Amino acid sequence: MASAEKRWIALNKLVMRCDCYGTPQWTEESNRRKNPLNGWLSDIQMMEIIAMGIACSQNARSKQVSELIRSGVFASAFADFDIAQLSKLDPEMIVQCNWRELGSIRFKGKVQRIVECARVVKKIALEFGSFAQYVDSFGIPRSIRTEADLDMFWDKFHSLRRDLRERELPFFHSTTSLLQVPLSLGYDSVKPDLIVMRFARRIGLVTGDANLRSVVRQIQTYALEPGLRGALVDLAILAFSGQTDARNLLRQRFCPSSDPCRHKACELGQNSLCIAFKQ
Repeated sequence: MASAEKRWIALNKLVMRCDCYGTPQWTEESNRRKNPLNGWLSDIQMMEIIAMGIACSQNARSKQVSELIRSGVFASAFADFDIAQLSKLDPEMIVQCNWRELGSIRFKGKVQRIVECARVVKKIALEFGSFAQYVDSFGIPRSIRTEADLDMFWDKFHSLRRDLRERELPFFHSTTSLLQVPLSLGYDSVKPDLIVMRFARRIGLVTGDANLRSVVRQIQTYALEPGLRGALVDLAILAFSGQTDARNLLRQRFCPSSDPCRHKACELGQNSLCIAFKQ
């Protein structure tokens, strides 16, 4: 694993490159992540996030799933994510009527999971007023500014995870998937998906067996610096590493999807901060 100093330098250069090559859309989204709205997302919005998370899982091709989501077919198949309506639907009928269009999500079982999630979210919303208020009830710090905040984040996050297991919410049992929930609600969270973990390996945040929590916590620790937030660093990694929906936020492409990298304009490689870089 690279020294802490080298890892922080790499993350500094990452954020600086994104600011330098960012489009107006990058500026808009990065500002939103720096200063998230305090208002709640509705249950419809949360259900959409949950459904999209399930659709994109298990190595589904992100480009094809993104096209499906943008087409409006995905929302239509799942009752526009209205939990009251979606929770009543028969997953087999959704598959029977829509699988030709939904096939890019890869597995028919995901349809069952989405409907089951809607049923659990509906019960939670009836109990707490909304799913967002339920998450807030655990006391997870929205903004992590100190080490104490960071410790509290993980303590409360694991309480949320245990409770959702007891409520039998499908799919969101794992650290990776569940971290998307607070991230979407404006908390200082990072989702350690394959792209984030690939970048983490390249700059030495992790070696050997991937420790998801360790990577996220290191990014959150780095983001304790003034003017940064974990969600912003998450966005920078996705854009810099070429994630389908985020790469167009930058005017130039950087990380390739596989080793080695020979991108001469990448400061991380030129400064020996990335193990994938080869002259």
